[in-house]
Formats: sequence, C-alpha cells, structure tokens
Amino acid sequence: MSKIVAIHQPNYMPWIGYFLKVAACDIFIIHDKVQHTKSGLTRRVKIASLKGKDHVQWLTVPLKKHSDFAIIEKLEIDWSSDWTAKHLNIIYDTYHACPYFSECYSYLKRYFMEAKSFTFLSDLNIRFVKDLCDLLEIRSSFENSSNLHFEAAKTELNISIIKAVNGRHYISGMGAKKYQDDHLYIDNEIELTYLDSITILRNNPYHQMVITPDFGVSIIDMWMNVGLDGIKSFIAEHGKR
Repeated sequence: MSKIVAIHQPNYMPWIGYFLKVAACDIFIIHDKVQHTKSGLTRRVKIASLKGKDHVQWLTVPLKKHSDFAIIEKLEIDWSSDWTAKHLNIIYDTYHACPYFSECYSYLKRYFMEAKSFTFLSDLNIRFVKDLCDLLEIRSSFENSSNLHFEAAKTELNISIIKAVNGRHYISGMGAKKYQDDHLYIDNEIELTYLDSITILRNNPYHQMVITPDFGVSIIDMWMNVGLDGIKSFIAEHGKR
C-alpha cells in the first residue's frame, strides 16, 4: 500500500485545517528545515476578539534575536518575560463564557507550564500538535524534515521529502497552488491531492460564542466551542484518508 504524506511547518497552536491534513495522511512531515518567514504562522496565531465579529487578535511567541534567514529548527524562545501568562490571560478573557472552556483551558494551563522547559520554538509547537493528535485520536506518524537527507528546492524539495519516506501520495494545502508545479508529481509517479480546508469550514461552520470571520483561527477556538468530541466528529467526516 502506498504511503500518504503531508508536509507543513511546525505552526504555533494551528487551526483545524492543519489537523485535517494530519488526519488525512499516514506520515506527517514537520518541515522544520526551512527558513522562518515573518509573515508566517510559526510563532503566532489568530484567535477571536471581543471587539466584535469583524476582528481577530494575535498571540505571538517572542523570540531571541535571529537572522532574517534563520531555519525554523534554530529559532529560540525569548523567556525574558512571562509571555505564557499573557497568552493565558487573553485566552481566558476571550473564551471564559464558552461551553467547553474548562476542558480546553485546563489543558492550556498545563501546556504553558511545560512550555517553560523548551528552548526552541519548533519543540514547543510540535508538542502542542502531538498532544492534540493524541487527544483527538489521530494515529498518523510524524517525522521532522531536519532528520531527513535531501538536496532540492521548491516542488522538487517536497518530492525529495516524500521519496525519503517512501511516499506515493501527497496531500497538499490549497495555498501551494500558487507556486507548485503539479506536473512534477506526475513525472515522479506521486499522486497529488489538494485539501481545501477553508471551503470545508465555510460549508460546515461550527457555532461560535465569540464570532470571528476568519477561518484561520487556532483550533483552540473550535475546542472552546464544540469540545474535543465535536472536533473528533468534524475530523472523522472531513479528514478521512
């Protein structure tokens, strides 16, 4: 049986679409051997805002000074201030009236307490992703791209990673359509499937106590509103292999 592979950077408390991708594959490659981008979601994430349905707010992990071309696996967390307390306070103020607040917030308090033992951002982010996959009973396996050996760029880089884990089917996000050469997958006998998580959410919205127009908010938003069982049901319906 051919292995289904997905690849993504280790984002900070990512959105539900990230977990749909994990659930859809056999092997999820955590792409930590790639340059950090300031506009990316490796160190920050959006959540709802009490300012109203047209607003979101950002939670950002402070980092030690680094090069603009720093590789994700090398990014170090700045612990000169207790940013975890700030994040928890913002989350509490935003979501304390939600039906599954206690379930989610109890986990987040433990997560942020344990976060203080981490030096590198990627380790912090990977911990959250793996914890949630365990809670959501997602059984895909994980591998860091920094543990693999490849020499390529752009689409060829993805193909090299897929081949390194003996994959024959690649699950891609819709954003990759802007730069990805689909024909190269065909040439390398790799089946390519696009997962349109935004359309899935748009067609299957979940109830929100604090309404946000943005589909990219952290999965904690969904957790606060529908609980782990609600997320499991959503993934079972829309994240199947």
